[in-house]
Amino acid sequence: MGSEGGGGQGLRPGFGGRGAHTGPPDGAGLASGHGRLGSRLLGDGPAYFAGRYYQLDGANPRPKPSQRPRIPLLIGTTSAGRMLRIVARYADEWDVPGITAPTAYRARCERLAAYCREINRDPRDIRRCVSTAYLIGRDAEELRRRGEAMQQLIPDLASHDPGAVPDILRAEGWLVGTPDQIIVQLQALANEGVERVMLQHNDQTDFAALELLAGDVLPVVATWP
Repeated sequence: MGSEGGGGQGLRPGFGGRGAHTGPPDGAGLASGHGRLGSRLLGDGPAYFAGRYYQLDGANPRPKPSQRPRIPLLIGTTSAGRMLRIVARYADEWDVPGITAPTAYRARCERLAAYCREINRDPRDIRRCVSTAYLIGRDAEELRRRGEAMQQLIPDLASHDPGAVPDILRAEGWLVGTPDQIIVQLQALANEGVERVMLQHNDQTDFAALELLAGDVLPVVATWP
């Protein structure tokens, strides 16, 4: 498991060779176009593309990526339908935001494998990733205190009893618990084939939570294959 940053390329009308958008937006259709655009724009030569939403006519952005044949393409979605078909066709890595229950994650993986078989792609070629938030504490009282802080940051939590916040966040797909409990949750995801977990840190003033994660969780995870 590991973590990394991410970036994106935006195309705007009226920029000549860079591309032009036409027609009303269609989320999955745009994502499919982005997958094809990315492959072309990150190639060695000028890019040409005539799609429903975007067109390229000799776009040739530089500098070119050092990775070969191109930088890896990560696509994130919780969809089990059209967007997951796009993952099967174009993604080097697949991020599933907030689906941390092993049974639910396994069901998505089985659907992805089916879509890959339809196009004769080995699903094992797609790296697996989960992104989610976390709530960590050394004990129940510390979890409660950090849950109260989340109530100040997340309006939907404000009306709940502070003691209920950890369970509410857990039901939303957060990793919640003591360091040992979070390690168990990460291990369960690793057992399902997850190779990377990206953790969202919500309380930017809570350095102690980061230190607890870094000191008690990451050293254990770092020893896993």
